[in-house]
Amino acid sequence: MWNEQLAADVRAGNLDAHYYWQLEQQLLVSGAEKVIFVCSDDTEENFVSMEYTPIPGRAATLVAGWKQFQADLLDFTPAEVVPEAVGKTPESLPALRIEVTGMVTASNLEQFKAHSLAVFGSINTELETD
Repeated sequence: MWNEQLAADVRAGNLDAHYYWQLEQQLLVSGAEKVIFVCSDDTEENFVSMEYTPIPGRAATLVAGWKQFQADLLDFTPAEVVPEAVGKTPESLPALRIEVTGMVTASNLEQFKAHSLAVFGSINTELETD
């Protein structure tokens, strides 16, 4: 992908480590002598490339890193983390009561509505973890 900073680095023949370690890995695994590294957006005006050849000592450092990773992986025992349940359950809603005898004679509908809206409004919808 085209990136002005990466394009400048390619023109200068100086790649950041996260690029050259990938290239060293590819060269080591494939046995190739060089890599042609390209930065482009598939247009002629935004196309730069450079040849990358292995830097002495980097392959050995890479292999040592992979060996250390393997040793660390074999020795690693993950700590069991039991997350603490944090939160609260919503309050229970009151029973809705309406008495009707041809017309409404008594109702707690307004109190029910106010309480229900307060309960619903207090529910946390900003989830941070499962």
